[in-house]
Amino acid sequence: MNDYDHLIPFKLQKHDSIFVGIPEFEDSKATEGSVEVILYPYAGDIFNTDTIKQITTKITSTIPADINTLINIATELTTSETSTTLQEFIDSELGKQILKGNYKINDKKISLTFTEVPTLISGMVSVNDAIELEYTPLCDAEFDFVK
Repeated sequence: MNDYDHLIPFKLQKHDSIFVGIPEFEDSKATEGSVEVILYPYAGDIFNTDTIKQITTKITSTIPADINTLINIATELTTSETSTTLQEFIDSELGKQILKGNYKINDKKISLTFTEVPTLISGMVSVNDAIELEYTPLCDAEFDFVK
């Protein structure tokens, strides 16, 4: 699930299709609960110039034609550092999808049952599919820093 060589927090791969994302656990210290992963199709190494050009071209070639959308973006950016409308547009153009599931951790194994599967990976897994993964808890230590 993780690609530590490339510092990708969550990676799904089947044949040539790669999807990466950011998992969010309802309680990061719990041994069971739910997880939600924001997934995107993997375009390549983000530090590669060709990858940056590909992503930029994809977004800029489909600038919203709807004048109301453009006005909303401009208005939001004049009153804030961010624009929800712009973020939603970028997410939709990049193919943002949500994967949800329930997990249970037992004796260095993670059981993951999918409760919501986006169309992006529907050929890989289905709702109620379960997988079991082995893992090594790399960051299991806790530290208290005293100033």
